[in-house]
Amino acid sequence: MGVLSPALAVRDMKKTIEFYKNSLGFKTVMVHPDADNPGYAELSKDGMVLMFILAKSCDIGSEEKLGIGVNLYMQIDGDIDEYYQELKKRGVKITVDIADEPYGIRDFTVEDVNGYILTFNQVSKPAKTSTSPGAPMTKPEDLGWETQPIYTTSTVSNRKAVSKATTKCSRAGTRKPPGLPPKTTGKDASVGM
Repeated sequence: MGVLSPALAVRDMKKTIEFYKNSLGFKTVMVHPDADNPGYAELSKDGMVLMFILAKSCDIGSEEKLGIGVNLYMQIDGDIDEYYQELKKRGVKITVDIADEPYGIRDFTVEDVNGYILTFNQVSKPAKTSTSPGAPMTKPEDLGWETQPIYTTSTVSNRKAVSKATTKCSRAGTRKPPGLPPKTTGKDASVGM
């Protein structure tokens, strides 16, 4: 499985590192060139890594607001209620209080010192499984999903496409791209491009 590590532009690297370590409980992975003059930093929590780079090195002006439209959805280890209470005690700006969501997640949202929004989440205890793609689930069938064929096209050497089925999970019915002919077999399965 791949890993996504967002790089966030910040104005004050030392203040950002201090906030993530002391307020949110992250650990320093690396700081470059050094801790006294940081221009880049990586911090981690529960296997997730956030990278930080100075806004001026990205040509982001001093008047531009950071974090607009960004919400990092982060699934944490440990007890989410304890973590929520910890952050409240530390004075972290909580923008959405902790709650059980109808899709099987318990979450809350905070704003960091740069204006970035972070939603910390966990599979909620009553739900046992989650419909969120960011949360673990054992089998799609546990959520009422059925295994359905999805039709795709692949180019063959004679520049014609052949319809083939692959298996994916979908909530309802067979998804088939518009304009694709009905599935056929044998030599007549080729479709002109």
